[in-house]
Amino acid sequence: MEFKTGEKIVCVKVNPLKTLTKGEIYTVIGVRIDTGGVKLKEVNATDKTRSGYFSEHRFRRIDTKWAENILEEISKKVNILLTTNN
Repeated sequence: MEFKTGEKIVCVKVNPLKTLTKGEIYTVIGVRIDTGGVKLKEVNATDKTRSGYFSEHRFRRIDTKWAENILEEISKKVNILLTTNN
């Protein structure tokens, strides 16, 4: 999985040094495609052998589709109310 700089990701697997928290949301500030690592804004890696990067398999993208669907439904209902009241 390739993450992008600026993307919000969630931890799904804690690292051995416990510097990550499962379920915590982090911001990607760097990506190393060659090693599959991500550098995070909110935490510093203590394992200097990876140059401050965490293995990307410990994270997943945050699914925001559900929120987009809810906002779309609300927008439709508001538009219906506006058109029936005019």
